[in-house]
Amino acid sequence: MLLIQNGFLHPMTGRPAQGDLLLEGGLILRVEKQIDPHTLEPEQVIDASGLHVCPGLIDPHMHLVRASAREEDDVSAQLHAALDAGVTTCTLWPEEDGAPCRTYHGTTPAAAGYAIHTLNADGAEDTVLRAAMAQATKEQSRLGCEIHGASSLRRVLALGRETGCSLILTHLTGCQTLAEEIAASGYPVILGACCLRSGGSSYELAARLQTLGVSVTLTADYPATRLHHLPLCAGLCARAGMPREDALACVTLCAARLLGMESSCGALAPGMRADLALFDGDPLMLATARVMTVCGGEILP
Repeated sequence: MLLIQNGFLHPMTGRPAQGDLLLEGGLILRVEKQIDPHTLEPEQVIDASGLHVCPGLIDPHMHLVRASAREEDDVSAQLHAALDAGVTTCTLWPEEDGAPCRTYHGTTPAAAGYAIHTLNADGAEDTVLRAAMAQATKEQSRLGCEIHGASSLRRVLALGRETGCSLILTHLTGCQTLAEEIAASGYPVILGACCLRSGGSSYELAARLQTLGVSVTLTADYPATRLHHLPLCAGLCARAGMPREDALACVTLCAARLLGMESSCGALAPGMRADLALFDGDPLMLATARVMTVCGGEILP
């Protein structure tokens, strides 16, 4: 049993406020304004005074960097790097079209609520896109389409309507003028930290889409940027006009919903996984540093 006291809690299902968290068995047991440790005899008490306590961050779109002869070693190293950044749940996207994504809690494989397969829409012929969407629809999986450019987006949206495929739109560089079309599609989006191929801000697009009711999730797009930049991406969305807690939700609760895992992670509430990221200030600010990560109730330095 672990008690975290006096933290500034970001529950994502209510207003941020000072409070305490009681963790047991890898889950959040209680979230209250004040919990008396003398009636519980917890094994450890952490004084989080002055710290912001957030749900563990979630990055649903990371790429595996091969640096050794063994893929499992590379995966392990990358997952530990994610934990060091406060990212307790992440999804690795393969480079091969049609391959399944792999989701992890910490370093442990996790069963996401949605099966997700990948497809690079740029340059792919309509017959290829149509076949991939039809296959995903048959398998009842989501198809994550990486899109760079307005023409690619228009083709994907048209074929998505035709096939009835459940899509996830990722990157969307060069698509800043198509916010209304994206919103009308009803598809969730994952916007990357970088805008590599065209002008315009991914963060301004994220803020615009959020006002239009689109489910927006953010990614550091590792290795394009460091995993520690993920909360800063949310901060840049806030600077572009998105409400601050909504921006933080883009890397917590909204990301959990995208993966179909909102019943287990992405918020601070009883019954949720004991996945936390503790920061020494506002997590959306550049000067803020991660102090501690808790994953499944286990404290990581």
